[in-house]
Amino acid sequence: MARKRGKTISEQCYGMPPDANDLVKLWNNDLTHKLLSHVWQAYDQLYAHMLCRLAWTEEYDDLERSITHHLELSIRETLDKYLPYTVQHGVPEHESRQPPPARPPEYDIAFIWRANPRIMWPLEAKVIRTDDDTNENLGDYIQTIEERYLTCRYAPFSNGGAMICYFRSGNPGLLLQHLERRLACSFADYPPFADRSHKISEHMRSVPHGKPYPIHFRCHHMVLPLA
Repeated sequence: MARKRGKTISEQCYGMPPDANDLVKLWNNDLTHKLLSHVWQAYDQLYAHMLCRLAWTEEYDDLERSITHHLELSIRETLDKYLPYTVQHGVPEHESRQPPPARPPEYDIAFIWRANPRIMWPLEAKVIRTDDDTNENLGDYIQTIEERYLTCRYAPFSNGGAMICYFRSGNPGLLLQHLERRLACSFADYPPFADRSHKISEHMRSVPHGKPYPIHFRCHHMVLPLA
């Protein structure tokens, strides 16, 4: 007999997060800007101290997970204990889990609300080798947005999230054009980081019946050059 889904200790202690309108107010534009500032600051530090020293003509094992591990450590160094959020690598999203023995999905990185750790603003990372417009190169990136973010499997308690591209070589602007076409939406500039390869796209999500998740979703597309 299949096991039923029970409660996690977080669900028992914190209950259901606020409804969609309150979540939109929580993850407001000013706060989102602060979260993304941490990411860009951490990338600059990581590039200066580590990434610029590597030969990107070589192949490295477990590259995506390795960079994400170091990026999360760098983000953590930009935070202080007085902020209402923290950051974590590989945090599970229990809201989207299936009954045992299935494992819940995990975020590459997530900002977590200290007052209720069930509320998270996630960042998913992908290594993209070139600016080639191929399924092999871009398919995983597109699939993550369409099948995870826009189905509320990811970020159920947020009205936004980010896709981080670890970009090995090529033209970041051309890469963003290809992603825009494949997602069949318009990419807009993000004024706080107009000097970065950072765009946003707006989406309407498929919210499961009866769930209080935000239906409108803003995706941040952040290209972090490695070379």
